[in-house]
Amino acid sequence: MKAAILAISLAASSSLPFQEEWSEFIQLITKGNCKEIVGYAELSQRRSMLMATLYDTGTCFEKNATEAMRHYQAAAESGETEAMYTLWMKTAMRVDSETPPTEPEKDIARDWLTKAADLNNWRAAYTLSVCYKEGCWGFPKNESKAEHYKDVADKYRPNQRAQSAPSGLGPR
Repeated sequence: MKAAILAISLAASSSLPFQEEWSEFIQLITKGNCKEIVGYAELSQRRSMLMATLYDTGTCFEKNATEAMRHYQAAAESGETEAMYTLWMKTAMRVDSETPPTEPEKDIARDWLTKAADLNNWRAAYTLSVCYKEGCWGFPKNESKAEHYKDVADKYRPNQRAQSAPSGLGPR
């Protein structure tokens, strides 16, 4: 349960547009009453994102990557930029795994990353700024796009994180 709380707290600290709802959700998780936790998630306007988090972290349900991805997909399709970014991240994490993503899966992940960045998700924008600067993950080098997405990331990055980059993406 502690690992799930840590994972959810980390996600909540990313300046999500529904910060208050995440805080309430985390408080329920710390109480450990799965009936309340799942009930809260089921009634939430952000049901898919909250359910994805529960399946992804193994909180109240057996950890289930397929079910988590199904909920992240639904959340992304409803406009949740953090779910869009998560879909890209989950695909990126599979690159060196036993089941690396196919090229069509990478294309879909790139589309979600770009859509999240274009909707002002600062982590997606920062990732794109790095990819366009370095030419990575199928994004060609493009200084003007790199600068554009860096500006978006800087504008929407939470103040408390203004001096640090997301882990795994290197220095600013």
